[in-house]
Amino acid sequence: MYKIKAYLEYLIIKRSLIGFFLFATISLTINAQTIAEQTKLKQRIEFRQMCEKAISDAETDNPNSLSKALWITSAFNFKGINVDSLLDKLIANYDNLSMENKYALLAVLAEYPYSEKRFILNKAIKENQPKLSLLAYSILHQKCDNVDTNNTVYDDKTWSLIKEQINESAYQMELSNNQLQECISYIKQNYPIQYHLIVLTRADRNIPAKVYILAPGDSTLKGKECLSYLARSAYNILPYFTNGNTPCGVFKIIKKSVSSNNFIGPTTTLVTELPYESSVKEWNNTANNWSEKVYENMWPASICKIPILWQAYLSGKVGRSEIIVHGSTIDPYFFREEPYFPLTPSLGCLSALELWDMNTGGYLESHQKRLVDKLPDCTEKLGFMYVLQIDENAYRKN
Repeated sequence: MYKIKAYLEYLIIKRSLIGFFLFATISLTINAQTIAEQTKLKQRIEFRQMCEKAISDAETDNPNSLSKALWITSAFNFKGINVDSLLDKLIANYDNLSMENKYALLAVLAEYPYSEKRFILNKAIKENQPKLSLLAYSILHQKCDNVDTNNTVYDDKTWSLIKEQINESAYQMELSNNQLQECISYIKQNYPIQYHLIVLTRADRNIPAKVYILAPGDSTLKGKECLSYLARSAYNILPYFTNGNTPCGVFKIIKKSVSSNNFIGPTTTLVTELPYESSVKEWNNTANNWSEKVYENMWPASICKIPILWQAYLSGKVGRSEIIVHGSTIDPYFFREEPYFPLTPSLGCLSALELWDMNTGGYLESHQKRLVDKLPDCTEKLGFMYVLQIDENAYRKN
């Protein structure tokens, strides 16, 4: 049965690609020697079976098996009786869960249609742990759902600022096309000799992000190759939180690399870092310490105070890290009913449109390869990645 479904998957993907090829029409030079064994049909069938078993066999007295089952549920979009049964057991045993598994449970509940979701989220809001409490609060706030007032005052200034942004629904803010163009002009004026990435995303992260390379000498995005990525995490939680959506703001492009993660695959990755994740000297060699002023100076004065642009800064300050730009060997069939199919989400990174031949394990398409092939290997020539949440008009025009 799965082989029939897999064949249908292949046909569906081929049809879907027509739209994506209109979106980015420059042909890919296939590297026949790049093989991802895990993308072959046999391996995908075995992996799906392993996932189903891990969910059905998870036990509440085994934290490691719970962590694995919760990760699989969101990472590969599992739903159904076995997942409902797992959540029932976790909800009943919530007070005895580790903090790590409490967090993972809440992250799963963000998108999962579960009847007891509101009860457990309202319970978690009262936890004496800012990250967990605010995660629960943010999920209910996004859904405009029956939120118990969160009157907690956090000792940590950064989490307090994040709470303010949640209360103001800052995560829904979008820049206009004029603000986008002003930002591009500012980047070219202040960092003219490096290669930068401009990532255009929407508040609705189910909409694919458009990624452009801004090379030395470029002054506009017009006529540039547009590449398809997903800035939505598997959990679709706010960017301030571990494994949340890709934060808006500025990242430093560090280097090209190769990942050992099978789900990222063999295509060269791009390592990027948040403020506080790397030394401020990587960003500004005249600064000695990270400060709001250092980050503010990376934006035009007219928009530098807009809260949405500070997600990267706040996320880095509370400890988010390892948000990179990469390909994907994840089976798109897991997400066949999602609006972003055949893109696949990650755990907060930018995940490229990348499709593989299930017979040979070779490329069918890779926007990640297109990206890294056009960037220099010399790290000194790599600049910044600006992730900008823009409105419909700006998204349509660029």
